Amino acid sequence: AGEPEELVTTVFGGTLEKAWRANIIQPFEKQYNVRVRVVTGLSVENLAKLWAQKDNPQIDVVMFDTPIALIGAKEGLLETLDPERIPNLRDLHDFAMDSTRQHVAVYTVSVFLGYNTQYVKEKPTSWADLWKPEYKGRVLIPNISQITGAYFIAILGHLSLIHI
Repeated sequence: AGEPEELVTTVFGGTLEKAWRANIIQPFEKQYNVRVRVVTGLSVENLAKLWAQKDNPQIDVVMFDTPIALIGAKEGLLETLDPERIPNLRDLHDFAMDSTRQHVAVYTVSVFLGYNTQYVKEKPTSWADLWKPEYKGRVLIPNISQITGAYFIAILGHLSLIHI
């Protein structure tokens, strides 16, 4: 085996990056004799990198949240994934690949309404319950600069349509 080829990938930083390096990147490097160079960044940062490199791409694999991947595909920044070159695409669930075949889901996100039964005696039955006076100062919401926060805002938008 000769000198390993280099593959450049973006990965969200922090704890996720550590987990990807240990559980995905290092085993991949060993199995395929490739050196993976990681560039950290969040979805919008990664999209900006692709725009800046449009005429001279330097990233091989990019990680996005779905809404940003859709923009990348629409802007012509992503290639169509070829099942002949990537055979395990055939093994994906239908929801994991969009109609453009330019990106796949590697994980899913859930936003849910949870509560601690030690402190909440009457269980919430709707997202609207979060605005009840007894919950004031006791509600945690996802960070709206991240995808779970964006989904939460979408839930609130749907909720406002229902209650108009």
